[in-house]
Amino acid sequence: MEENEKNKDEDHEAQFLLISTFVRLGVVVWAGFIISLNYITFPFLGPQQPKDTSFITFLFGSALATFGIDAKKKDKENGNGGHCQKVIIETPIKIVRNDNT
Repeated sequence: MEENEKNKDEDHEAQFLLISTFVRLGVVVWAGFIISLNYITFPFLGPQQPKDTSFITFLFGSALATFGIDAKKKDKENGNGGHCQKVIIETPIKIVRNDNT
């Protein structure tokens, strides 16, 4: 009986992970499609004004980040965009800056 409950819990967890992955993937596809529509012109609609896609771009970047994909541009000079710094803290407190990242 206890084994059946464990299997049910594992099945529910696997189903939850699968559904959450598909939802995140759906957000990535939807946001990418909406952003792409901003750059596509349809001749039968006439001239179109570009739309503000900052919120959708934020959603796109956030959804990509949940998959471990970093969408920000890297700086050519130092390779990390100037946004990241690796700090190692050792005991007793000793802060060491590592520039090899």
